[in-house]
Amino acid sequence: EIADKTKLIEKLENEQKLLENAEAEKTKYEAEKELAKIYTGDSKLAIIRPPMVYGPGCKGNYNLLSKFACRFKIFPKIINYRDMIYIDNLCEFVVMAIASEFSGMAIPKNKEPVCVKDMVNEICEINGHKLHTIGIFNPFVKLLRKLSGTFAKVFGDYICDT
Repeated sequence: EIADKTKLIEKLENEQKLLENAEAEKTKYEAEKELAKIYTGDSKLAIIRPPMVYGPGCKGNYNLLSKFACRFKIFPKIINYRDMIYIDNLCEFVVMAIASEFSGMAIPKNKEPVCVKDMVNEICEINGHKLHTIGIFNPFVKLLRKLSGTFAKVFGDYICDT
C-alpha cells in the first residue's frame, strides 16, 4: 500500500539513478512522477514495472535480440543477467492486481534471472542455427557498454529489486 504521496515520490526519486542512458525508462519515470503528484490516497494507484517481456505477440527487446541471434553466427562471450517475465504471467499479475485492488509499485518477474548469452544460444538452437560465442569482442563490448545506452541495455546486467 502506498501510505502517502510523499513516500511514493521519494521512492521514485531514489530510482532515478537506474535510468541513466535510457530514454524510454526516463519517460516512464516522468509519467510515474506526474501520477504521484496527483495521487490523493483516496483512490488506488498501481505502478507496474515489468522487465523484458517475452512470448507470442510481444514486441520489443526480446524480439530484437532473437532476430539478432538468428541473423549473426557469433555473439560476444559476455556473461550478463537480466530479469524477464513471460507475457501470460504478466497478464495474470495485472488481473490479480486489479482484483485485489493493489495499490503500490510492483516489479513482476520470473523467479530467476536469465544469462543473456545462454538465452541467445537457446534461441539459435530452437531456430536451427549454430551460435559461436567468442571472447575477442569482450573488451570492445565492455567499452561500448559505458558509451552507449543500447549496449549497456543488451550487455549489462538488468536485475530488478522487488
